[in-house]
Amino acid sequence: DIPGNLWITSQGGGVTKYEGNSLRNFTSAQGLAANQVFWIIQDKEGNLWFATYEGGVSKYDGNSFTNYTKQQGLADNKVWSMIQDKKGNLWFGTDRGVSKFNGSNFTNYTTKQGLPSDGVITIMEDKEGNIWFGTRADGVIKFDGKSFTNYTKAQGLAGNDIWGIIQDKAGNIWFATHDGGASKYDGITFTNYTTAEGLPGNNLSSIIQDTNGFFWFGTDAKGVSRFDGKTFTNYTTEQGLADNAIWNIAEDTSRGIIWFGTTRGLSGLKEKSLQSNKQENLFENINTINGYPLKDVSTGAMLVDNK
Repeated sequence: DIPGNLWITSQGGGVTKYEGNSLRNFTSAQGLAANQVFWIIQDKEGNLWFATYEGGVSKYDGNSFTNYTKQQGLADNKVWSMIQDKKGNLWFGTDRGVSKFNGSNFTNYTTKQGLPSDGVITIMEDKEGNIWFGTRADGVIKFDGKSFTNYTKAQGLAGNDIWGIIQDKAGNIWFATHDGGASKYDGITFTNYTTAEGLPGNNLSSIIQDTNGFFWFGTDAKGVSRFDGKTFTNYTTEQGLADNAIWNIAEDTSRGIIWFGTTRGLSGLKEKSLQSNKQENLFENINTINGYPLKDVSTGAMLVDNK
């Protein structure tokens, strides 16, 4: 591998490795657990992990796949999200709770162990080592290693359907909700951002903070928005975006590109383009690579590796 390979998925098409001018596709025929992949991460050893729909998870070491399912102790085979924590443990968010994997054994957390909701679709570890779980309908859950704390709209969260969680450079926790816009949590109170503040839509699908400190919010039908801390700048197909349904965002620091996974393939925005006064054709769009169609890039299933 070279630094900055882009790994992406299409609905039901397995996973694709894009090196800038060549393509390699992996499916169940090559050993992938299932062909619908929801999430990709790279662990500290350089292995790639793929969360699949009803196939469990796959670990790829660069040569072969090792698959983990309920049979090995995973809470459920429908896996939505993953992280590796500071201690090296892997966490998997599934339809039936959360699994922690230490490399040998799984420890599962469900409502029976005090988890407020079993359906976990996104996970993040903060700087203090707390693990945050985003749920489909029950808000967000903080786990300090001993107990669970649940935050919902009742506590000030913008919405209860959580699709993305990040911690910003200042230590605030941000939540991208699919039913109420974005929330910033400073540890005491929530500050919410909706269309009233300038977001193009309140149905958010993804969030990142780039190396320059800008926040990027993907929506499910209204394009993407950049937030500088004061003002939202919105981008749609009118500026050249491949599609207005954004499912994932990843920063490619080696190339200076922000990638957006859309319903109609990839859109790449070069950061230097933002410094110009151009209002059209800001994006480089890729909907086929070597004849292979790219579409419906799944939420979470895009990664720039560091090999």
